[in-house]
Amino acid sequence: MIWLQATVCLFVWLAYGLYLRTRSDSLRMRLQALTRNQLILRSICGFVLSAVIMLTGLWGISACGGLSAKGLNAWGWPAAGVLGLFFVHIQVLSAAAMIVIIQRDN
Repeated sequence: MIWLQATVCLFVWLAYGLYLRTRSDSLRMRLQALTRNQLILRSICGFVLSAVIMLTGLWGISACGGLSAKGLNAWGWPAAGVLGLFFVHIQVLSAAAMIVIIQRDN
């Protein structure tokens, strides 16, 4: 059961990432106003923060009984899905900041 749940979450996360891609131009335009140091800080902190949120959230789901031998239960599955959406969102924001840095340097 866990493989089916993970696959569904994966497709939702990929679809959300593709949706954010359509908005990347406006995001990069907003990031252009920031200084190089602000962009670097946002990028690094975003990548680290997204990993911390994902790992502590998954640990919390498991510790609170959201994961069993059969897979995620009725509340654990949506919770893992939402955690993944936060992860994808913050990763996209961090990557956009890195892209702006690279574009400025070229």
